[in-house]
Amino acid sequence: MSRILIVEDYAITREPLARLLRYEGYEVDCAANGVEAMQYLEQQLPDLILLDVMMPKMNGIALLETMRANERLKHVPVIAITGSQDSSHIGSIRACNVLTIFSKSRFTIDELLSEMERCLKAKASPVGTPVDHTVAISHRQA
Repeated sequence: MSRILIVEDYAITREPLARLLRYEGYEVDCAANGVEAMQYLEQQLPDLILLDVMMPKMNGIALLETMRANERLKHVPVIAITGSQDSSHIGSIRACNVLTIFSKSRFTIDELLSEMERCLKAKASPVGTPVDHTVAISHRQA
């Protein structure tokens, strides 16, 4: 069973997503900001992180930069989910080697679940197997 860490400051978004992913068979942990996520990551490594970008205390970009600078954390797969359409934010997220970027208002749960499965399968690929690290913003309306 794959362990997912949801990093999202709004409980109204975080909790239903966590319930859905548990229903789908994932082990799910949650953090409300980057500081809580770093505390979590000091204790254990998830198989995948679903990361909000705009958060208080430590935003998603700062968390990604901290993770990518840490040898133990730099290879943890991340799917970014952002409400921002600001090209500088998107560029900063891409520079941190996320697997995919979803626009909060423009993705479906099926798209997210499909992308999560793709990322988890890629993570489990044996050494030497090519892995697609495509970064794209989904533009399909939810």
